[in-house]
Amino acid sequence: MALNPGSRLGPYEILAPIGKGGMGEVYRARDTKLKREVAIKILPAEVAADTERLRRFEKEAWAASALNHPNIVTIHDVGREQGVSYIALELVEGKTLRDLLAGGPLPSKRLLSIAAQAAEGLARAHEAGIVHRDLKPENLMVTRDGFVKILDFGLAKLVGPPEEFDEATHAPTVSVGTEQGVVIGTVAYMSPEQASGTTLDFRSDQFSLGAVLYEMAVGRQPFHGDTRPEILTAIIREEPEPLASAASKTPPPLRWIIERCLAKEPEQRYASTKDLARDLRTAHDRLAESKTLSEAPPRGRLSVRNRSPFVLAGIAAAVLLISVSWWATRRSTIDSVAVLPFENASGNPDTQYLSDGITEALINDLSEVPGLTVISRSTTFRFRGKDPATAGRQLGVRAVLTGRVVERGNSLSVSVELIEIQKNRQIWGERYERNRTDLLELQEHISQDISRKLRLRLSDEAAKQRARKPSNAEAYDLYLRGRYFSKKYNRDGLMKAIGYFQQAIEKDPAFALAYSGLSDSYSVIARLGIESPNSAYPQAVAAAKHALDLDPSLAEAHTSLALLKQYYELDWRGAENEFRRAIELNPSEPEEHHWFSHFWLSMGDLDRSLLESKRALELDPLSPSIVAHLADHYIFARQFDQAIAQARKALELDPNYWNAHRFLGWAHEQKAEYKEAIAELETVAKLNQNSAESLGSLGHAYATSGDAASARRLLDQLKERARQSYVSPYSIALIYIGLDQKDEAFAWLERALNEHIGISENLKLSPRLDPVRADPRFLDLLRRSGLP
Repeated sequence: MALNPGSRLGPYEILAPIGKGGMGEVYRARDTKLKREVAIKILPAEVAADTERLRRFEKEAWAASALNHPNIVTIHDVGREQGVSYIALELVEGKTLRDLLAGGPLPSKRLLSIAAQAAEGLARAHEAGIVHRDLKPENLMVTRDGFVKILDFGLAKLVGPPEEFDEATHAPTVSVGTEQGVVIGTVAYMSPEQASGTTLDFRSDQFSLGAVLYEMAVGRQPFHGDTRPEILTAIIREEPEPLASAASKTPPPLRWIIERCLAKEPEQRYASTKDLARDLRTAHDRLAESKTLSEAPPRGRLSVRNRSPFVLAGIAAAVLLISVSWWATRRSTIDSVAVLPFENASGNPDTQYLSDGITEALINDLSEVPGLTVISRSTTFRFRGKDPATAGRQLGVRAVLTGRVVERGNSLSVSVELIEIQKNRQIWGERYERNRTDLLELQEHISQDISRKLRLRLSDEAAKQRARKPSNAEAYDLYLRGRYFSKKYNRDGLMKAIGYFQQAIEKDPAFALAYSGLSDSYSVIARLGIESPNSAYPQAVAAAKHALDLDPSLAEAHTSLALLKQYYELDWRGAENEFRRAIELNPSEPEEHHWFSHFWLSMGDLDRSLLESKRALELDPLSPSIVAHLADHYIFARQFDQAIAQARKALELDPNYWNAHRFLGWAHEQKAEYKEAIAELETVAKLNQNSAESLGSLGHAYATSGDAASARRLLDQLKERARQSYVSPYSIALIYIGLDQKDEAFAWLERALNEHIGISENLKLSPRLDPVRADPRFLDLLRRSGLP
């Protein structure tokens, strides 16, 4: 029924119609009790008798009224008068995003501001177990001062625990002002799972938001068709035109975010919409900063671990909706920090593990504080001994935590200092005196003091992290020693690490982290060919499984087991499941995405490999290993010029990083630039003298360049070394491939497959195996590897 100006619905006096949609008519009205203007939404009279429609209408009110967020329209009241069901809503004046898009694509800065606010509102809804399911430009209102409101939760689907909701888990196929039999939602912005009528969750909204962002950047929708079925098919099966060509000026971070949202598989989108919101907010803030300073934004971590959004741009708009005092408090908050390696001031190099361990523990604890961005260990440890203010500016953080550790017998003195980068001033400092046996308490005390200083609260997850540490101080000390030596990545360091982890377990048999460290050490020994994989891998598997028996939510142990299933057990489905579980538990750990990218290279899926590699790079853009790994991806993709450029970026971060030299050598070799290739691979052999793989790569390059004599010399060296210690058969096979001696090559490849070393990741895509791919023996190897 149409309502005329002056008519009443309960305490609301209708003033004028605003609009009409599939889920109801909307009017401007006056609340005669509270003396304010509101929006009144009612069901059209012709469908008011529809029980299913009425149920969904009431569900909108119930779902949306449970939300309280500045980017979600507020529900004031729900009622029924004279046979009319209505909702009284906050009156939001402005333009819909659809109106704004009538003028074409939006500038990146404005796009990111709108997108970040929308994502923040969605994140709040998803935390409450509510999925919007109809996100589109018409349902995003932008006020005159740039503030964003999400409208119309009329298609919301509750995804809470089954004991609370007994809703079906599939998108229903009922008519809601649309054609009969079409799944709920607006076709052009549906997710693939929504379009196909299958199970969906909060990640469906991420896809819809990605489609909206694409349209904001390009000026047209990502999926096209002349009919509804054609559009649905495009959403399910086709990829949109890449943003790099459709909107070439789109900033790379925004491109990556949109591409991730538009991933066909929900698992490839964000594990948490809060992470999506933070990425959008950070991209916006850095774009704004770079334009303000007329320079490139500081190289820092784009994504963050488990924390709330950055302070909203457009403070004036927020002041109209939220109290001034709240925003003043947020504005002064330090919301990003880098913990630089603490100085070992004891004068004893044997206690370096202690200062490094304290630093790493603080990074882990603070990373679980909501509202705080913490730079990863692999990045901050590159700034050991550097000026804190310079490090802070390069890392793009607001504060840097530094410290020094002095050990005197059984006592520890730890001095810490928190420095605000913008003003280059100390905002907090403290000295802690403790016994060595109080190390765990000391770390927790420092974390809590920092959190209080920054007016942030340690999360439940931070408490869980602390609970994973042992009550036995000696076990923890041994664990820190093991962690320190495990990062040496050489025989001596890894064997020491294994010894310390085993001692820690003896002191505390329930110490899950020590089992995880033990598993990783054995696994690295096998992957590097330091010992026979058939000897080291079973011990790694046993330790990883024991860690998970003790703590099933330990993400590190799931990653450890994933790598073992991939490299040792050749259990590809099991490996994928373990990687996904690890990322679900800790979505912002870059190493998990890094290794998942390796997995997809093994599977021959370059698209997913690139997605995970870029995600790892977003999380830790200054890690030489993660930067270099993208070069490995480009080699497998036969994009050798890009591989060379990427490897050089890694070498800018660490000129002695041997893996970057290795990838650079491989790429030059594939371009028949043998002089450059051999020079790089000779550098690798010098930097990594104990590695048989380094000699195998160099021998392969000698052989392909025509220097068979040098290749045979290295072949003899490897065979002689194999009489004394373990040598990877794959290294020897590579040289025989370069020499075009296929019978010998396959004999060694067979051994490599049986010994689970250095072959599974290369079978599908490595260009160095191209000369033998057509041989039936290679196809048999591929079949027996279990790769699809």
